[in-house]
Amino acid sequence: MIYLHNVTLYTPEKKIDRGALVISGELGGRTVFVNGFSAQLEDGRLAGSLLSLDQALRNLMAFTDCSLSETLITVTQVPARLLHLDTSLGNLATGAKSDLVLLTPEMQVARVWINGNQIHSPVQ
Repeated sequence: MIYLHNVTLYTPEKKIDRGALVISGELGGRTVFVNGFSAQLEDGRLAGSLLSLDQALRNLMAFTDCSLSETLITVTQVPARLLHLDTSLGNLATGAKSDLVLLTPEMQVARVWINGNQIHSPVQ
């Protein structure tokens, strides 16, 4: 079983012609194939992005003149507000969920907390 942002993709695994490992699963009643580069429907249409949030943050900073502060707002507060979840997500405030990510100066994930519990820290 693989967890992907609250979506569970169940194996079986299979090989495709190029020899790349593909994991298939169901999303919204449709079969989705994830090959490490993309998530696609059976007909080849794109079914979603595999871009991690930390990589998206690094990309935004690299390809624009956005500051770290502007970039963090863009990937946290703006999506939460657009989804009408900004009272509980995307900000540090009383009553908001306590999901946090600590980044290194190179914008790599150093530690992760979900609901106030640390779930990831660097290997020593």
